[in-house]
Amino acid sequence: MPFATGRCSYTRRFACYVIDLLKAMTLKDVSNLLDVSWNTIKDIHVRYFERHYSSPPLDGVDCIGIDEFAVKKGYIYKTIVVDMEKGRILYVGFPK
Repeated sequence: MPFATGRCSYTRRFACYVIDLLKAMTLKDVSNLLDVSWNTIKDIHVRYFERHYSSPPLDGVDCIGIDEFAVKKGYIYKTIVVDMEKGRILYVGFPK
């Protein structure tokens, strides 16, 4: 079933709704509003962060490009690492 999220007891649409609510509310507030356990709301939140903010897989990366650029001229610099073949960003961070 394409609308289900696998082993979970909620649908993808419900998870998207919860994530939208979490942009303006706390976990506890969303849990109380939807009358769903805090653990379920937390599980949705954790899965969202894992899916959107985990490190990308490095399988098949053969050629990288590294560059440093100024965010605020002369004050804040960031380093970016890019997969040159696929054009996807692998890392963005502050040099030490």
